[in-house]
Amino acid sequence: MDAPHLAHTESLPPGRVLSAPWAMATTLFIGIAPAFLTALPLIFLAGLASLAKSVWTTWTVLGGVGMSMSILAFWLLSYPEWPTNRCLHWRLNRVVRRRGKHALVSPNRQTRMAEWVPRENWRSPRLETAADVMLLRVDRDGVWMEGDRARYHFTPSSLIDVSLQSVRPAGCFHQLHFVVLIVRTDKGPVEYPIAYRDHGLTSLSSHARYIDAAELCQQIAAIATGGDFTVHPAHESVQRPQPKQRLNPFAAPPTV
Repeated sequence: MDAPHLAHTESLPPGRVLSAPWAMATTLFIGIAPAFLTALPLIFLAGLASLAKSVWTTWTVLGGVGMSMSILAFWLLSYPEWPTNRCLHWRLNRVVRRRGKHALVSPNRQTRMAEWVPRENWRSPRLETAADVMLLRVDRDGVWMEGDRARYHFTPSSLIDVSLQSVRPAGCFHQLHFVVLIVRTDKGPVEYPIAYRDHGLTSLSSHARYIDAAELCQQIAAIATGGDFTVHPAHESVQRPQPKQRLNPFAAPPTV
């Protein structure tokens, strides 16, 4: 591989997964889901009351309202994008599978889906804040990502820094946890904040998703070598300018 100390990206034809119709459908679902979650327990209790041929009591109504509010609060405070992201993961797997051997990451049950969200989109009220969604694999040869719009290979020596940051997106009650990668490219350092987007039912809480992100951060940090203070053969060493000889030996030393 040429220039192994640099991150490699390859643009792909216009993506089919993160499309405008998909962003609109996702926004519509998140908009109507609270009404559905609020009404579902009430409808369930009404059905039970009808089968039991009993009348609604004050306690039954209060119990139904309390159950509705509890479900809605958990959904809003944990990860309301979960249903749509499961569908998104399936769609991305299907697109990548069609690429065959050209794909950097092959879809399977262990392959995770991540999103790349530029920092300027973290608090942006957009329908879709991700610049790309990718299937992710990390091994001793670096970070491999097969995306909807591009494919990425961050070699260990191109990974300058790895950190974990949490943010609350605009208009959301829950937090997202990003693994922020700083990679070396031929145009200079570039930041790639990535986050898992395919959380299962057992990892919907903010704490569980934070642990998920922390494990990914540690996994990438363990192979990153680009932050070491080494000089790569492809770079010319720059000599530090030497101070001029002082004519007065009793003069105070320069501060810079």
